[in-house]
Amino acid sequence: MAKTTRLLIVEDHAITSTGLEFMLGQDARYTVLGVINHGDRALSEIARLDPDIVILDMALPGKTGLSILEALKTKHARTRILILSGQASGMDFKHAIDLGADAVISKTEPSELIFSALEAITSGELFISSAVLGFVEPIADLKQVSLTSRERQVLALMADGLSNSQITKKLGIEERTVRKHRENLMRKLKVSSAVEASRMAYQLGLATMTAKT
Repeated sequence: MAKTTRLLIVEDHAITSTGLEFMLGQDARYTVLGVINHGDRALSEIARLDPDIVILDMALPGKTGLSILEALKTKHARTRILILSGQASGMDFKHAIDLGADAVISKTEPSELIFSALEAITSGELFISSAVLGFVEPIADLKQVSLTSRERQVLALMADGLSNSQITKKLGIEERTVRKHRENLMRKLKVSSAVEASRMAYQLGLATMTAKT
């Protein structure tokens, strides 16, 4: 009988963890050892169960996913870590990669992508989903960009998908002022579209990639 890959899910949202447990349980290649819903319990349970792969949410009560990841890469180097997050900035995702995550996926992406990630890291490969990659690839001269506090506010709201009129109401300023701030920040960032500007917002830590519910 072929050996299965043993998985442990560290996720505090019951709907997500139940869905993952069911989906992965249907695949004969994997054995789900259980679900941990609190960051403070994660390290002791991982040490006890010794899984091959940990599917780790970044935002947890107690210890954060990033602190758990850092500890695991020091104490349990054999265990591979798949970071899964519904709300994280590009800087958070980059930090996870820098700490040695074996795979990084956003919850904004199709759930089936997790199988591609598991296959990759089981083979010893690094897996970074396209949605995450778009926000962690370095942008030239980003550190040289100097935005005013109001421009940063406008940029963050643009990244959240708000229109000029919605930003006007949110900030309590005139729409022509919003348009001017938008023109200025896009000129400084050297971008020509809201999509490109949003990518900058993620890398500057002004916005998060949020899973739609």
